Amino acid sequence: MIKMKLYRSILAACALIISATATAGTSMEEGFVDPAPEYGPRTWWHWLNENVTTYGITKDLEAMKKMGYKGAHVVNLPQGGAEWTFGDDVIGSPQWMDKVEYAAKECERLGLELSIGSCAGWVAGGPWITPELSMQDIVWRHTYVEGPVNGRIQLPQPTKNRGYYRDIAVLAYPTLLGEARPVASLKPKVSSDMEGVDWSAALDGDAETFVDLPVWEAGEDSRSLVLEFDAPVAVRSLNLQIHEDSKHRKLKLHTSANGINWKEWATVHRWRNHFDSSREEIIEGAPECTARFVKLEIMAAIPSVAMKLYEFNFQSARLNQLHFKAARQRTQPTVSNPTPQVVAEGQIVRMDQILNLSNHLQPDGSLTCQLPAGEWTILRFGHTTNGNEIGPASERAVGLETDKFSAEALRLHMDQGVVKKTLEQLGPLVGEVLVEMNIDSWEANCQTWTKRFPEEFEQRRGYAMGNWLVALTGRFVESVDQTERFLWDYRRTIGDLLADNFYGAFADYVHEWGVNLSAEAPGIGMPIQADQIQLQGLMDVPQGEFWLGGTPDPRYPAAWTGGQDNTKEAAAAGHVYGKKVISCEAFTSFGHHDGFTQYPEILKPVGDRQFCKGMNEIMFHRYAHQPSDRVPGMGLGQFGLNLERTTTWWEPGRAWIEYIRRCQFMLRQGRFFADVCYYYGEDVPNSAWYYQPNFMDPRQKMKPVLPQGYDYDVCDRTTFDTMWVEDGFVALPSGMRYSYLVLPEHARYTPAALEKVYELVLAGATVIGPRPSRCPSLQDFPKADRRIQNLAAKLWPDAPSGGERRVGKGRVITGKSFETILAADQLEPDFQSGAVDVRYIHRKLAAGELYFVASQSDAAEAVRLIFRVTGMVPEIWNPVTGEKSILVHYQDDGGSTSFDLNMDPYGSRFVVFRHSDAADDVVTQLTQNGQPVWLDGNGFDFEVWKNGRYAAEFEGGGRAEVQVEGLPAPETLPGTWTVCFQDERGAPQGEIAFDELTSWTKRPEEGIKYFSGTASYRKAVHVSENRLKQGRRIWLDLGEVNHLAEVIVNDRPLGVLWKPPFRIDITDAAKAGANDVIVKVTNVWKNRILGDWKLAEAERVTWTLYPFYHDDKDAPLMDSGLLGPVRLLSSQSVPLKP
Repeated sequence: MIKMKLYRSILAACALIISATATAGTSMEEGFVDPAPEYGPRTWWHWLNENVTTYGITKDLEAMKKMGYKGAHVVNLPQGGAEWTFGDDVIGSPQWMDKVEYAAKECERLGLELSIGSCAGWVAGGPWITPELSMQDIVWRHTYVEGPVNGRIQLPQPTKNRGYYRDIAVLAYPTLLGEARPVASLKPKVSSDMEGVDWSAALDGDAETFVDLPVWEAGEDSRSLVLEFDAPVAVRSLNLQIHEDSKHRKLKLHTSANGINWKEWATVHRWRNHFDSSREEIIEGAPECTARFVKLEIMAAIPSVAMKLYEFNFQSARLNQLHFKAARQRTQPTVSNPTPQVVAEGQIVRMDQILNLSNHLQPDGSLTCQLPAGEWTILRFGHTTNGNEIGPASERAVGLETDKFSAEALRLHMDQGVVKKTLEQLGPLVGEVLVEMNIDSWEANCQTWTKRFPEEFEQRRGYAMGNWLVALTGRFVESVDQTERFLWDYRRTIGDLLADNFYGAFADYVHEWGVNLSAEAPGIGMPIQADQIQLQGLMDVPQGEFWLGGTPDPRYPAAWTGGQDNTKEAAAAGHVYGKKVISCEAFTSFGHHDGFTQYPEILKPVGDRQFCKGMNEIMFHRYAHQPSDRVPGMGLGQFGLNLERTTTWWEPGRAWIEYIRRCQFMLRQGRFFADVCYYYGEDVPNSAWYYQPNFMDPRQKMKPVLPQGYDYDVCDRTTFDTMWVEDGFVALPSGMRYSYLVLPEHARYTPAALEKVYELVLAGATVIGPRPSRCPSLQDFPKADRRIQNLAAKLWPDAPSGGERRVGKGRVITGKSFETILAADQLEPDFQSGAVDVRYIHRKLAAGELYFVASQSDAAEAVRLIFRVTGMVPEIWNPVTGEKSILVHYQDDGGSTSFDLNMDPYGSRFVVFRHSDAADDVVTQLTQNGQPVWLDGNGFDFEVWKNGRYAAEFEGGGRAEVQVEGLPAPETLPGTWTVCFQDERGAPQGEIAFDELTSWTKRPEEGIKYFSGTASYRKAVHVSENRLKQGRRIWLDLGEVNHLAEVIVNDRPLGVLWKPPFRIDITDAAKAGANDVIVKVTNVWKNRILGDWKLAEAERVTWTLYPFYHDDKDAPLMDSGLLGPVRLLSSQSVPLKP
């Protein structure tokens, strides 16, 4: 039933994406020039410190509308600051509800969309969530007893947070070798670099006594405990029971034969966030060895805190990477790789030896039972809240996160929190103005349990988890292999519960109200163990995120370079599930790039990269609500872009927003094109990976690696099951078609999935990947392995080295690189750009092809572009200006089309290929004075900038020539400019003469040196009659500008220049003789904020909620103003027709 529902939603969404071209009734050409409001960006709209005013709401929304935004998403956060910046608009309060309603009505008036979250901060929860309904963790304590036993045993209480705990099971098994033996019984000689610490309580086997370890002193990286034994002892694991209040703690176990030469034997890094401090067991398995010296190295915690160490042992075997494999911490998909550990028989718990004593547990925690003779280990399992609270949230709004594995808990959260009453209060505005709800990135711990977990597990996996609970403690049950398989099933169940009972249930709830759901599900870095394509596919609008990058601020960790994104994953999910809009939380940052140093020119290449990865909707991070008109005003500290109506360049920045709107319009036309689809299997966690500079590249993680110039998608099991073969291509209901289906090296899948592969190959699919031999699940073990092996024998080549095998109409290839496969298939790259770094994305139109190409070079260059398109005419569409031109100077060799394109610094263009009658009239070569040249133009009209003889040779053998004479040379404008600075920004008033163009920061006047805002440069510019001759264009080239410039000639506004070249056509406004030229230049806020630190508070121009630069008041100023040289240029349009 669930699967059929998913299929129907996929088919419905796909019908939309296949038919998507331009807005109904609007041609693609019209939509490109002036995109409809739906193609505008959106923004996080942070309501900070519960301080919201209707005045500020109206001003904010009117500014967004004027800027070209589509809408805003309300986020409620505390940010700190002066007491007067706080209000009483607590989320869910009557006054907050009224403000939301007011905002919705204002959005209705202005034609904007609104969206909200389900709580303050993130992810989902609040004061209405009780510990029972909150995120749960499985916990346990062990007891060692000597049998026979016939009577009462008092079991220790497992962790009980916030007064809530429920038992799950009590299991007993014969104690493993060394498990119950305290280290003290081995009579070690103890030494440590912690003076005065008595370690005996941590080695005595008494789980109730402990050693107090002090807080590390500043500069200390680690401290150690060294144990020396008379003879070598067995070392099998690192096992500690501790209690501390830290987020991060790393521990290492070292072994040595002589106490001098040490080998690191086991390392565990415990990471958590938003937790209740409680007792925990830290476990890390290791290959068995013997050693005379054992060293426990305890690394400094973050934050640095004291530790209670109850017990330390290493004598019994435990599973390597247990905290990851048991889903207690975030990790990578490689966690599903089986451990290489070899474990002796005496270290394995046999299933037939486990006794289930759950029915004998008394309410007081005592156990009345009978146990045979021998040593027994008793495990008492229960679950409690893990203490995760939503955040950041004020004290009045904070509360527990809801249970993400329980649809009932989620519905209670929606009904009793703010969601239902907001929807009810907005009434008819719901679905019309309030069109979406959003779940931000997962800012919480992992969750490992829910009340109905055993029932859910059995329903989904086909067997009861029962005695397998023992494996969650790191002990091996039945075998190493079967333990791994159970834990794989456990993680897979967690992934399915998260999909069905949280993200899926959330979507179902809002759909009942006619509202869509978007989500960063779950965000960068696999913060929760999930099947991430599956989660994104449940969203109406899949959402990624990307960060600004740069040199780290020395005050922050050196590793924090930023620049990360998971855009490709959100885009892949959108493509395979048939979602039209792929959104991204955009331009967020921390520490190294504060929002007051950013401007469109440097933001453009960052956004362009994400467009090329599949994003087609920007959700700015961020816009802080401004309750008043103080500047720059409220803000989110060092997080994100300071992009509010109080930003210096807000109004001229509209030109950049127009660029974004055109890009987003074009990137929603047709459908995405890719040659390859990777089916990443059924693991949890699973991901299409994320990008982080110098650390991780998603493309490199997919093996075999696809070369540059070819694009790919990634699919999950849900979409994989909907695949079929069409004309040799693997097809999806979304309209996607792929030449190759890849089963990457890390993928694991069950027999049913491999049967689907067999079906596709028989029908004609080309499948690439290693030969499988093992099912990762315990379900139907070992029969499932034999099914995998039998199917693999029918499909894969027999040769151990790999090769290719034809099966039915298709084939299976293994052991070959993609370069080898593509060469053999003679499939050239979809796009090539030579040595210049030009990113691209390709979308297939109903009757043509569309490419977006974006240079990542800061220099203007002529770039050779090659497209795997033939028989069509290329058109160049410039999203900066909205201009379009038809190319006639290109080469079509029957397999690809190529041409040169003059690209600006960080330039970008859309290349549209369509059929045209002009296809026969192609220019094969252009020359200037006999030398090859590339000329911009439209059709056979070319723009030239120099005198000379220009010639065109045509494919049909013809030739055309034209002589250009008398074209004026570039002219640098001499003399003085008069400059007027914006009022109330601290600069001198009235006209100031600039005898030379220089940065404001080099002026002697303090008010100009530290000025932030807009200054108007004015000059009378003489234009000769010669420049105005018919067919010629006059250009004003401003040279260097920091950072945006609006040009007005003879009272006629000509536009805003926001990126190089800062050049504009003034022909239609110019006249012979004197021309009144005004250039309005706007910089950023940084300089004025720095200058204000030198002034008394009452004299300052600026006020910011966060004290930017307060500890860096001598930071370098940013060059600002019109730096020039300013020149007049002339060009001439010359026809070169066959």
